[in-house]
This record gives sequence, C-alpha cells and structure tokens, in this order.
Amino acid sequence: MKKGILLFIAIFTFASLHAQKDNKIGIKAGFNYNAANYDLAHEAWDNLKDVSSNNGWHLGINYRGYLGDIFYWQPELMYSQTAFTIINAGKESKFHESMIDLNLIVGVELLDFLRFYAGPTGSFNLGTSQSSNDIETSFNSFRAGYQIGAGVDILSMITFDLGYKGSFSSDNGNVSIAGVEVPLTQNVSQMIISVGFMF
Repeated sequence: MKKGILLFIAIFTFASLHAQKDNKIGIKAGFNYNAANYDLAHEAWDNLKDVSSNNGWHLGINYRGYLGDIFYWQPELMYSQTAFTIINAGKESKFHESMIDLNLIVGVELLDFLRFYAGPTGSFNLGTSQSSNDIETSFNSFRAGYQIGAGVDILSMITFDLGYKGSFSSDNGNVSIAGVEVPLTQNVSQMIISVGFMF
C-alpha cells in the first residue's frame, strides 16, 4: 500500500513539472461539522446513556500541482480537531479528538475558478482531551477514508471549499468507566468548510 502511494505521488510530481499553469503552495483553515455516528454498547453500564458528536476545526498547508490546464493534484497536511460528548449518570463529559490528516486529492478546474475534487485521506489519532477525569476513551491510532468536494478560487489566490469526509471502515474503541470497558464504535462523517490562500 505504501509503495503504491509513493508511486502515485512520484507520477503526479513528474507530470506536474510539465504543467502549463503555475503550481502553488497554500494554507487553509475552516470548520468541521461533525455528523459522526457512535455505536455505544451502553447495556454494559446502566448509567452510560448517550454519545453525541460536536463540531470542530482544521488548519494546515497544501500544494497544488497542475496537469495541463484542467487537471490538478493536491496533497494536504492538516491538523484537525472534533469533539464528542458522553452522558454518564446525567453528567456530560466532552472529549476533544485531535488528528493529523494526510489528504491526496485530484480534481478538475473549470473556467479557471471552479473546482471539483476527490481522493483518499489518512488520519493519525493524536489522542483526546476531556472535561472530566472519570471517563477514558480509546480509538484506533489510524483511520483511512475519503474526501469529495467542490471549490471556488477568487483571483487565483483566495480559495473556498465545501467537502465531505467519510471513512472506509468503522473506528473501533472503548469507553472506560471505573475500570469497566464499554465498546464504542465511530463512523466518521464530516462536512468541511475551508477558506485558504494560495501563493
């Protein structure tokens, strides 16, 4: 898998050297609307009632390499954070989940300002911070997924993007309360709104 990704990057890097448009480096930031589904086996702990998703944000850098006048590829390195809330014995505990996202999207650019794109994503879990110390959670350290979306460029410098991020498989973890572990499964589903600047 890693060799395939490296070969994919090498091919597009070579092709981008012959692009007719100027390649660009950019920064972007924005809002993550978290619509993740959480499957909680709460029958194992009577007081554990619910898990709900909360929104977050992202910030990072990208590179856009053109393949002629229409096609482009765009690797991205992003720091993102989302949150979820667990209700236990009537008390809410909010967990902030931090990730490093590696996105490799390919797209088409029409009329020099309108873009459509899609591609794979890989997310590395940096861990969670929480509002209380009586509950602990754990998820997989890595998850693979995909991203699709559309964007608009203004004056070839300012970018606006609206995308959807999903996962290829469930992210399995646990909630630990007073030494009792309860299975918790997360299915990633996010609407992503970004504003960026290309150099």
